[in-house]
Amino acid sequence: MAYGRSGYQALVAQSCLFAQKLGQSIEQSTHFELLAPVSLNIVCFALRKTDADQRDRFLEALKCDGEVVLTPTLFAGKPAIRAAFVN
Repeated sequence: MAYGRSGYQALVAQSCLFAQKLGQSIEQSTHFELLAPVSLNIVCFALRKTDADQRDRFLEALKCDGEVVLTPTLFAGKPAIRAAFVN
């Protein structure tokens, strides 16, 4: 009730836009690879040429920074990273 219908629509649209922008940046990156088309607010990607241990160290370093929290996942058996944009 605090934001109203249009406020929630704007929040969802903004989250989806941020996901699209991240996906586009990953597609242009030499360090990351996009593993699946960006759907709504979720981005699934991986560090190029790394294993699960390296991915986990990368995610821990990001978490320690305090700016973002990304989650580890597997995509077709490959160590991956999941970014979910939410309010």
